[in-house]
Amino acid sequence: MTEIKKTLAILKARWPEVALIIGMHLLGILSKRFFAQLRPKSISAISLIIAFVSLLFLLIGTLIRCGFLRTICLEGSKRQSPFVLLRVGIHFLWRMFVLSLIYSLPFIFSCLIISNVIHRYTNSDGLTSSNILFWFNTLYFIFVNLVLIKLILLIPALIIVLDCTVFNSFSFIRRYKLLNAKELVILYCANIAIGLFVSILWQYCWGTCCGTTCFSPTETSQYILRVISSTVTSFLSLIIAVTAVRFVASVDLVYDDHSGLRK
Repeated sequence: MTEIKKTLAILKARWPEVALIIGMHLLGILSKRFFAQLRPKSISAISLIIAFVSLLFLLIGTLIRCGFLRTICLEGSKRQSPFVLLRVGIHFLWRMFVLSLIYSLPFIFSCLIISNVIHRYTNSDGLTSSNILFWFNTLYFIFVNLVLIKLILLIPALIIVLDCTVFNSFSFIRRYKLLNAKELVILYCANIAIGLFVSILWQYCWGTCCGTTCFSPTETSQYILRVISSTVTSFLSLIIAVTAVRFVASVDLVYDDHSGLRK
Protein backbone atom coordinates (compact mmCIF):
# COMPACT_ATOMS: atom_id res chain seq x y z
CA MET A 1 0.00 0.00 0.00
CA THR A 2 2.94 2.32 -0.69
CA GLU A 3 1.10 4.55 -3.16
CA ILE A 4 -1.87 4.98 -0.85
CA LYS A 5 0.46 6.01 1.98
CA LYS A 6 2.12 8.59 -0.27
CA THR A 7 -1.28 9.93 -1.30
CA LEU A 8 -2.41 10.17 2.32
CA ALA A 9 0.80 12.02 3.20
CA ILE A 10 0.02 14.64 0.53
CA LEU A 11 -3.58 14.99 1.72
CA LYS A 12 -2.39 15.33 5.31
CA ALA A 13 0.09 18.05 4.35
CA ARG A 14 -2.66 19.91 2.46
CA TRP A 15 -5.51 19.21 4.86
CA PRO A 16 -7.04 22.74 4.74
CA GLU A 17 -7.64 22.33 1.01
CA VAL A 18 -8.99 18.81 1.54
CA ALA A 19 -11.42 20.12 4.17
CA LEU A 20 -12.51 22.88 1.77
CA ILE A 21 -13.15 20.44 -1.08
CA ILE A 22 -15.16 18.06 1.12
CA GLY A 23 -17.03 20.99 2.68
CA MET A 24 -18.08 22.35 -0.72
CA HIS A 25 -19.21 18.87 -1.73
CA LEU A 26 -21.33 18.52 1.43
CA LEU A 27 -22.85 21.98 1.03
CA GLY A 28 -23.84 21.12 -2.53
CA ILE A 29 -25.47 17.85 -1.44
CA LEU A 30 -27.33 19.40 1.52
CA SER A 31 -28.61 22.38 -0.47
CA LYS A 32 -29.81 20.06 -3.22
CA ARG A 33 -31.49 17.83 -0.62
CA PHE A 34 -33.18 20.85 0.95
CA PHE A 35 -34.41 21.97 -2.47
CA ALA A 36 -35.80 18.47 -3.16
CA GLN A 37 -37.66 18.43 0.16
CA LEU A 38 -39.40 21.71 -0.69
CA ARG A 39 -40.94 20.06 -3.75
CA PRO A 40 -41.95 23.38 -5.25
CA LYS A 41 -45.12 23.02 -7.37
CA SER A 42 -44.19 26.12 -9.32
CA ILE A 43 -41.10 28.20 -9.84
CA SER A 44 -40.72 30.70 -7.03
CA ALA A 45 -38.02 33.09 -5.86
CA ILE A 46 -36.94 30.83 -2.99
CA SER A 47 -36.71 27.74 -5.20
CA LEU A 48 -34.63 29.63 -7.76
CA ILE A 49 -32.31 30.94 -5.05
CA ILE A 50 -31.77 27.48 -3.54
CA ALA A 51 -31.21 25.95 -6.98
CA PHE A 52 -28.70 28.70 -7.80
CA VAL A 53 -26.86 28.23 -4.50
CA SER A 54 -26.69 24.46 -5.04
CA LEU A 55 -25.30 24.97 -8.55
CA LEU A 56 -22.82 27.54 -7.23
CA PHE A 57 -21.48 25.12 -4.61
CA LEU A 58 -21.12 22.44 -7.30
CA LEU A 59 -19.29 24.82 -9.64
CA ILE A 60 -16.89 26.18 -7.02
CA GLY A 61 -16.26 22.69 -5.65
CA THR A 62 -15.40 21.42 -9.13
CA LEU A 63 -13.02 24.31 -9.78
CA ILE A 64 -11.24 23.87 -6.45
CA ARG A 65 -10.97 20.11 -6.93
CA CYS A 66 -9.49 20.48 -10.43
CA GLY A 67 -7.05 23.12 -9.19
CA PHE A 68 -6.10 20.92 -6.26
CA LEU A 69 -5.33 17.93 -8.50
CA ARG A 70 -3.37 20.03 -10.98
CA THR A 71 -1.25 21.65 -8.26
CA ILE A 72 -0.54 18.23 -6.77
CA CYS A 73 0.85 17.24 -10.17
CA LEU A 74 2.99 20.40 -10.30
CA GLU A 75 3.74 21.23 -6.66
CA GLY A 76 3.22 18.00 -4.73
CA SER A 77 2.40 18.57 -1.06
CA LYS A 78 2.94 22.34 -1.15
CA ARG A 79 -0.17 24.13 0.12
CA GLN A 80 -2.04 26.51 -2.17
CA SER A 81 -4.58 29.23 -1.43
CA PRO A 82 -8.23 28.79 -2.52
CA PHE A 83 -7.76 31.63 -5.03
CA VAL A 84 -4.88 29.78 -6.69
CA LEU A 85 -6.96 26.60 -6.84
CA LEU A 86 -9.85 28.49 -8.43
CA ARG A 87 -7.57 30.18 -10.96
CA VAL A 88 -5.93 26.89 -11.93
CA GLY A 89 -9.19 24.94 -11.88
CA ILE A 90 -11.09 27.25 -14.21
CA HIS A 91 -8.67 26.22 -16.97
CA PHE A 92 -10.15 22.68 -16.85
CA LEU A 93 -13.82 23.51 -16.21
CA TRP A 94 -15.10 23.24 -19.77
CA ARG A 95 -13.26 19.97 -20.41
CA MET A 96 -14.64 18.42 -17.22
CA PHE A 97 -18.13 19.56 -18.18
CA VAL A 98 -17.82 17.90 -21.60
CA LEU A 99 -16.43 14.74 -19.99
CA SER A 100 -19.32 14.58 -17.51
CA LEU A 101 -21.80 14.84 -20.39
CA ILE A 102 -20.05 12.05 -22.29
CA TYR A 103 -20.20 9.81 -19.21
CA SER A 104 -23.56 10.79 -17.74
CA LEU A 105 -26.05 11.33 -20.56
CA PRO A 106 -26.03 7.78 -22.04
CA PHE A 107 -26.29 6.31 -18.53
CA ILE A 108 -29.17 8.60 -17.52
CA PHE A 109 -31.13 8.03 -20.72
CA SER A 110 -30.81 4.25 -20.54
CA CYS A 111 -31.87 4.29 -16.86
CA LEU A 112 -34.92 6.41 -17.64
CA ILE A 113 -36.02 4.17 -20.50
CA ILE A 114 -35.65 0.93 -18.57
CA SER A 115 -37.24 2.47 -15.46
CA ASN A 116 -40.32 3.33 -17.48
CA VAL A 117 -40.45 -0.25 -18.78
CA ILE A 118 -40.20 -1.60 -15.22
CA HIS A 119 -43.04 0.64 -14.01
CA ARG A 120 -45.20 -0.32 -16.98
CA TYR A 121 -44.82 -4.09 -16.79
CA THR A 122 -44.59 -4.71 -13.04
CA ASN A 123 -47.73 -5.03 -10.98
CA SER A 124 -49.41 -2.07 -9.30
CA ASP A 125 -47.68 -2.78 -5.98
CA GLY A 126 -45.60 0.37 -5.50
CA LEU A 127 -43.22 -1.31 -3.06
CA THR A 128 -42.44 -4.16 -5.48
CA SER A 129 -41.84 -1.70 -8.30
CA SER A 130 -39.64 0.43 -6.05
CA ASN A 131 -37.49 -2.54 -5.01
CA ILE A 132 -37.08 -3.77 -8.59
CA LEU A 133 -36.15 -0.29 -9.72
CA PHE A 134 -33.70 0.13 -6.84
CA TRP A 135 -31.86 -3.11 -7.62
CA PHE A 136 -31.83 -2.45 -11.34
CA ASN A 137 -30.40 1.06 -10.95
CA THR A 138 -27.87 -0.09 -8.34
CA LEU A 139 -26.62 -3.15 -10.22
CA TYR A 140 -26.62 -1.34 -13.54
CA PHE A 141 -24.58 1.50 -12.00
CA ILE A 142 -22.06 -0.99 -10.58
CA PHE A 143 -21.85 -2.85 -13.90
CA VAL A 144 -21.19 0.33 -15.90
CA ASN A 145 -18.58 1.56 -13.41
CA LEU A 146 -16.72 -1.76 -13.49
CA VAL A 147 -16.82 -2.07 -17.27
CA LEU A 148 -15.61 1.50 -17.75
CA ILE A 149 -13.20 1.43 -14.80
CA LYS A 150 -10.14 2.42 -16.84
CA LEU A 151 -11.90 5.34 -18.51
CA ILE A 152 -13.45 6.60 -15.28
CA LEU A 153 -10.18 6.42 -13.34
CA LEU A 154 -7.68 7.65 -15.92
CA ILE A 155 -9.39 10.03 -18.37
CA PRO A 156 -9.88 12.86 -15.82
CA ALA A 157 -6.32 12.30 -14.56
CA LEU A 158 -4.96 12.45 -18.12
CA ILE A 159 -6.73 15.76 -18.74
CA ILE A 160 -5.37 17.21 -15.49
CA VAL A 161 -1.80 15.94 -15.83
CA LEU A 162 -1.21 16.34 -19.59
CA ASP A 163 -3.47 19.39 -20.00
CA CYS A 164 -4.89 17.79 -23.13
CA THR A 165 -8.35 17.86 -24.70
CA VAL A 166 -11.05 15.37 -23.75
CA PHE A 167 -10.91 13.54 -27.06
CA ASN A 168 -7.10 13.36 -27.11
CA SER A 169 -7.15 11.84 -23.63
CA PHE A 170 -9.11 8.85 -24.97
CA SER A 171 -6.37 8.14 -27.50
CA PHE A 172 -3.62 8.40 -24.87
CA ILE A 173 -5.18 5.98 -22.41
CA ARG A 174 -3.80 2.91 -24.21
CA ARG A 175 -0.33 3.84 -22.90
CA TYR A 176 -1.44 3.02 -19.34
CA LYS A 177 -2.20 -0.36 -17.79
CA LEU A 178 -4.37 -0.67 -14.70
CA LEU A 179 -2.40 -3.78 -13.74
CA ASN A 180 0.36 -1.35 -12.79
CA ALA A 181 -2.00 0.51 -10.45
CA LYS A 182 -3.51 -2.27 -8.34
CA GLU A 183 -3.90 -0.07 -5.26
CA LEU A 184 -5.91 2.41 -7.32
CA VAL A 185 -8.25 -0.36 -8.48
CA ILE A 186 -8.66 -1.61 -4.90
CA LEU A 187 -9.61 1.89 -3.72
CA TYR A 188 -12.08 2.26 -6.56
CA CYS A 189 -13.78 -1.06 -5.82
CA ALA A 190 -13.88 -0.24 -2.10
CA ASN A 191 -15.63 3.05 -2.90
CA ILE A 192 -18.24 1.21 -4.97
CA ALA A 193 -18.75 -1.32 -2.16
CA ILE A 194 -19.26 1.44 0.41
CA GLY A 195 -21.74 3.20 -1.87
CA LEU A 196 -23.66 -0.06 -2.33
CA PHE A 197 -23.72 -0.69 1.43
CA VAL A 198 -25.05 2.80 2.18
CA SER A 199 -27.69 2.53 -0.57
CA ILE A 200 -28.96 -0.78 0.82
CA LEU A 201 -29.13 0.69 4.32
CA TRP A 202 -31.21 3.63 3.10
CA GLN A 203 -33.50 1.36 1.07
CA TYR A 204 -34.13 -1.38 3.61
CA CYS A 205 -33.02 -0.28 7.08
CA TRP A 206 -33.36 3.51 7.28
CA GLY A 207 -36.77 3.60 5.65
CA THR A 208 -39.62 1.26 4.83
CA CYS A 209 -39.03 -2.44 4.44
CA CYS A 210 -41.68 -4.93 3.30
CA GLY A 211 -44.45 -2.53 4.23
CA THR A 212 -43.16 -1.89 7.76
CA THR A 213 -40.68 0.62 9.05
CA CYS A 214 -37.39 -0.94 10.12
CA PHE A 215 -35.90 2.32 11.29
CA SER A 216 -37.24 5.73 10.40
CA PRO A 217 -34.73 8.37 11.51
CA THR A 218 -35.78 11.89 12.33
CA GLU A 219 -35.00 14.67 9.89
CA THR A 220 -31.97 15.70 11.95
CA SER A 221 -30.71 12.10 12.10
CA GLN A 222 -31.13 11.78 8.34
CA TYR A 223 -28.93 14.82 7.75
CA ILE A 224 -26.31 13.52 10.19
CA LEU A 225 -26.24 10.11 8.53
CA ARG A 226 -26.02 11.66 5.08
CA VAL A 227 -23.23 14.00 6.16
CA ILE A 228 -21.22 11.11 7.60
CA SER A 229 -21.68 8.83 4.58
CA SER A 230 -21.06 11.68 2.12
CA THR A 231 -17.91 12.76 3.97
CA VAL A 232 -16.48 9.23 3.86
CA THR A 233 -17.24 8.70 0.16
CA SER A 234 -16.05 12.22 -0.74
CA PHE A 235 -12.73 11.71 1.07
CA LEU A 236 -12.27 8.29 -0.52
CA SER A 237 -13.03 9.65 -3.99
CA LEU A 238 -10.42 12.36 -3.41
CA ILE A 239 -7.85 9.72 -2.44
CA ILE A 240 -8.72 7.87 -5.66
CA ALA A 241 -8.40 11.03 -7.78
CA VAL A 242 -5.03 11.98 -6.27
CA THR A 243 -3.71 8.42 -6.65
CA ALA A 244 -4.85 8.38 -10.30
CA VAL A 245 -3.13 11.72 -10.98
CA ARG A 246 0.09 10.48 -9.40
CA PHE A 247 -0.09 7.25 -11.43
CA VAL A 248 -0.58 9.11 -14.73
CA ALA A 249 2.20 11.57 -13.85
CA SER A 250 4.60 8.72 -13.03
CA VAL A 251 4.77 7.69 -16.70
CA ASP A 252 6.47 11.03 -17.55
CA LEU A 253 4.61 11.76 -20.77
CA VAL A 254 4.45 15.32 -22.08
CA TYR A 255 1.78 16.74 -24.37
CA ASP A 256 1.46 19.99 -26.27
CA ASP A 257 -0.88 21.10 -29.04
CA HIS A 258 1.86 21.34 -31.67
CA SER A 259 4.06 18.29 -31.23
CA GLY A 260 1.53 15.99 -29.58
CA LEU A 261 2.48 13.34 -27.03
CA ARG A 262 6.10 12.49 -26.31
CA LYS A 263 8.24 10.95 -23.58
